[in-house]
Amino acid sequence: MRLLALAVLAMGILGASEVHASLDCLQASGPLAMITGDQGYKRFRETARTARDRTRYNAGDASWLLQVYPRPQRQAYPVMINGPDGGCWAGGRIVGTNDRELTWAKIYHKGGNSAALSLGNDASTTNFAVAGLRIHNAWDGVRIGKHGAGFVIRNVWITYNRDDCVENDHKKPGLISNSLFDGCFMGFSSRNPKSSYNGSRNVWTIEKTLVRLQPMPGPYKEGKVAHGFFFKWEKAGPKLRLIDNIFYVQQGATENLKTDPFEDLARNPGVLRESRGNVIVWAGAGAYRWPVPKGFTVTEDEGIWDNAKARWCAEHSVMAFDASGSPCGSAAGAS
Repeated sequence: MRLLALAVLAMGILGASEVHASLDCLQASGPLAMITGDQGYKRFRETARTARDRTRYNAGDASWLLQVYPRPQRQAYPVMINGPDGGCWAGGRIVGTNDRELTWAKIYHKGGNSAALSLGNDASTTNFAVAGLRIHNAWDGVRIGKHGAGFVIRNVWITYNRDDCVENDHKKPGLISNSLFDGCFMGFSSRNPKSSYNGSRNVWTIEKTLVRLQPMPGPYKEGKVAHGFFFKWEKAGPKLRLIDNIFYVQQGATENLKTDPFEDLARNPGVLRESRGNVIVWAGAGAYRWPVPKGFTVTEDEGIWDNAKARWCAEHSVMAFDASGSPCGSAAGAS
């Protein structure tokens, strides 16, 4: 059930003792939309007709389901936000019910494209923040539309994401900060051969974020597991600022990684505007054998990832349990 209130209710449905920095956007001024409880396969959709600027959507304990295959689709886009400039979405959980063993090709070609949360696809949704959201077993995690310039993604936790953890194929400027993307097929996308838009004057900052590429069934051949790249990019994509991030490469035992996990950055060397304090944790076969991007170091010490993830989980205790009740720091919480 969705209730709109014009009063400022900074704490929303969470008690004062439970409010965490991941939900601090709720303390801003503006209208408040509260969403609670199990939404099932029902879509939450905000449109330009209904949206009010600076609206804060408090989805603290609300949950949605996503399924595109087998047909018929039950829900491809559980949360769609179009219209409120300067607003924010805080909390909530979106869990896919697609069979985890389905191949990439079968989900995409037979099920269809989808995203857990899409932002700014149909109407101006500039300077909008997404915070404290939990996503598991989706196709694209967060998708930024052509009207989503100035987006902010903060304190978001994504696992077992079958395509892009964040898709920004309209090449908009934005920020990702202090998030845990613990199992992406692709990390970040800003490549769209169908668009002539040049976003190379825009800047996309990613800071203090943990990103793990996870091998997944059949992206290229049946019976194989593999993952893609951290950055799916093109020359016309936005410039990147990469500050104090950890990138964990964990290729599966059945298929060694044959391509550079930062391949598109190597192809487009002018993309990196600023890069410092970044670490590649390499857990693949043999030594890391590709060019190291500027501002990066390489280590084979997986404890660096484990310790950083444990710290993140401890700092995000409000959202630190997955749909099955597994804690964030456990192996089950990243599966």
